[in-house]
Amino acid sequence: MTYSRTTSPRTRTPRRSRSLAATAIAAAGLLALAPALPATAHNFVVSTNPGEGATVTLPPERFEILTNENLLDIAGDATGFALQVTDEQGLFYGDGCLVVDGVGMSMGAWLGDTGTYTVSYQFISADSHTLSGTYQFDYQPDPAATITPGSEAPLVCGDPAPGSEPEATPEPEVVEPGATVEPTPEPGETDSPATDDASATTSIPTGLAVGIGLGVLALVAATVGGIVYARRRRA
Repeated sequence: MTYSRTTSPRTRTPRRSRSLAATAIAAAGLLALAPALPATAHNFVVSTNPGEGATVTLPPERFEILTNENLLDIAGDATGFALQVTDEQGLFYGDGCLVVDGVGMSMGAWLGDTGTYTVSYQFISADSHTLSGTYQFDYQPDPAATITPGSEAPLVCGDPAPGSEPEATPEPEVVEPGATVEPTPEPGETDSPATDDASATTSIPTGLAVGIGLGVLALVAATVGGIVYARRRRA
C-alpha cells in the first residue's frame, strides 16, 4: 500500500513570509544608500560685475559673470556663450570680445548716460546644459566718467567703439596703364646738361698747335739739308 505525502498550506506560509521580508529589507537598504550617490547639478551664478541691483558711478573694466564651477567651452572659442548689456533705449554696450576662462566669462565694458542697464547672459554648464538669465543695475556717472554712446546692434569683436574715429589708412598711389614712375634722385645726384658730340670733342690749345707746326718745319728743313749735303759730297 502506497502513501502520498502532502504539504499543508500552513507549512508554506512561513517560508513565503520570510522571502517577502528579505526583499523588503533589501529595498530599504537601496533607498538608504540612494542619497549618498553623487548627483550632477547645473552651474549657478555666484557673482557679477556690476552687481545685481547695484548703483555704479564709473564703468567697470569688464562686464563679468562668475559661476561655482568651470564652464564647458568645448571648442575654446566661446561658442554657445553670450553676454549683452543694453540701456533703457535698447542700445548695446561692450566690445563684443567675449572671453570664457574657468568659472567665468567676461567682455570689455563701457557705459553711456545715466539710467538702468540690463545684463543678459548665456553659458554652458559643466554638465553640458545651456543656462541663461538677466539682471539689472543702475548707472549714475561720475563727472570724470567717460560717456560712450551705445550701438544699435551688438558689436563684433574688433569693431571700433561708437563715437571713436577709425584709423585713417593711406590711399594707394594710382598709376595709369603705360605710365612709368621715374625714381626720385638720391641726394647728391645732379643732372648734367646734355652736350652734342661735336662740341664734346676737346680742342687743341693754340700754343701747342704752333709748337707742333714749328717742329714739323724743322724736321722738313733737316731732311732737305741732309739731302743737299749728300749730293754735294758725291759731286
